[in-house]
Order: sequence, then structure tokens, then C-alpha cells
Amino acid sequence: MTKFLQKWGQIAKRNMRTISQNSHISAHDREKETKDRKKQDKNISFFTKMAQNRRKTDVLTNCQNCIK
Repeated sequence: MTKFLQKWGQIAKRNMRTISQNSHISAHDREKETKDRKKQDKNISFFTKMAQNRRKTDVLTNCQNCIK
């Protein structure tokens, strides 16, 4: 029975290590995506940004009109 528990403990430790590694990798991926998005935003012209913002506000306004 003790060998079983030892083996179970080893498996649990290995799984926890894998989970923590995966969460670190996903956090790294998120940071990379954010940096990439910021770089892309720098390359977008001012007028394109204004058009995107206008679309966002139009959608919000339309949704608020539907609620009323």
C-alpha cells in the first residue's frame, strides 16, 4: 500500500509541475500577444483607429437603443 501511495505522490508532483509549466507558457503567450497587438496598433494610421472607435461606439449606441 505504501508503494502505491509513493507512486501516486510522484505522479501528483509530476502533474503539478506540468500544470505550472503550462500556466507559465500560457502567460508568456498572452504577454507576447499583447506586445504584438501593441506593435500592430502603432502601424495603424490615425484615421483607421478613429474609424474603428466609431464602429465600436455605433454598436454600443445601437445596443442601448434596443434596450430602451
